Amino acid sequence: MRTNRFYFALIALLGAIALIASTVFAGKPYAQASPQTLATPRPPALWVLNGGNGSRYTPDIAVFQAPKLKRKTGQIAALGIRTSGAAVEALAFDSSQDLWLGLCGDFDLGYVVELTATGLRHLVAYGSAKFSVIIQDPLASSGHGAEYLGCPQALQFDPTGNLWVESPVTYDPFLYGTSLLEYTSDDLSSSGKPVPATVIEAPTSGGYSGPLDMTFDHAGNLWLVSGGILEYTAAQLAAGVHTDPNQTLIMGGDLSALEFVKSITFDANGNLWAAFETGGTGNAGGVEMFAAADLNGSGTVTPVPAITLNAALYGRHQDYSSFESPDGLAFDSQGDLWVANTLQPKAGLGSGSLVEFTPSELAASGSPVPVRAILANWFQTNLSSPDYMTFGPALP
Repeated sequence: MRTNRFYFALIALLGAIALIASTVFAGKPYAQASPQTLATPRPPALWVLNGGNGSRYTPDIAVFQAPKLKRKTGQIAALGIRTSGAAVEALAFDSSQDLWLGLCGDFDLGYVVELTATGLRHLVAYGSAKFSVIIQDPLASSGHGAEYLGCPQALQFDPTGNLWVESPVTYDPFLYGTSLLEYTSDDLSSSGKPVPATVIEAPTSGGYSGPLDMTFDHAGNLWLVSGGILEYTAAQLAAGVHTDPNQTLIMGGDLSALEFVKSITFDANGNLWAAFETGGTGNAGGVEMFAAADLNGSGTVTPVPAITLNAALYGRHQDYSSFESPDGLAFDSQGDLWVANTLQPKAGLGSGSLVEFTPSELAASGSPVPVRAILANWFQTNLSSPDYMTFGPALP
């Protein structure tokens, strides 16, 4: 029976992905939207993974076009992309603005798939498109499981165009940790089962690695969440050898929350921002910033956050919360920080929200009120339990 489920899932995965969308009032499908001139420059859109993958209420990915991000706080409709046969766990864009997804299928078999920029445009015109490239584990089979690529949780492209994948260790059932895998641009040029060019086993600050995330800084060093925050220098990645991280940022005191980090990102000045699940005001989670000058060490480091943002209650009846288990971070081109909250901001509105903070609100520690919030609603916004997010190309 499990073998049959695997084959059904694989067949579904190789099929089309459908684009769905809704508007708050009209509820028209996105495929009916008017086409745009491709040469017209358009500001980036905000791409958000919904944490409740597989839900019959929401798509896997919500896409907020730039004009939507300027609206007042409320339930704002997004475009939606739903996949078939596997849960979407990660996404990234390459230099050609092709969309790459990390998928988790049956038996914890992982896939990395590509949908080209042309394919994304065809979603509007035709309503469906096929994956251009499907990368599988070298030993993936219905009875074996993954040797390397087990349910990829984070994807990032390095400056040379190679793809790095963060995935839970799967090849040793008695080992907990994170596999850091590199696939070269040649590996990604066609579908197949390439052996990763580099495999690094990242340690954790405990047993279970917890939530996974990663990002590159401006110098090409790779920072990842794996039971803490780890740094691998560009030189270490280029060497392609099994090595310990250059830095491990750990809890620096009772008020630090590094062991509960769920997402990280860098601002334009090289400062590291981290969203943590718990430990803030009312134990609601929050965001910490670590200054670039404090990130130049090696070994085990216990930095003190330069800025700590805690939850704030706001609204006419103090019924909104700025932070509810923040699980995603992204800076826009204006330097505003967007935070994805996985939990419910207000009873009856669904699960989760996206909140925006301006640079002035990020200048000092405190409990700032967001300048804008997008509230989840399963049936009207295509947003539910938002997870990872990034700014990427606008859809036509």
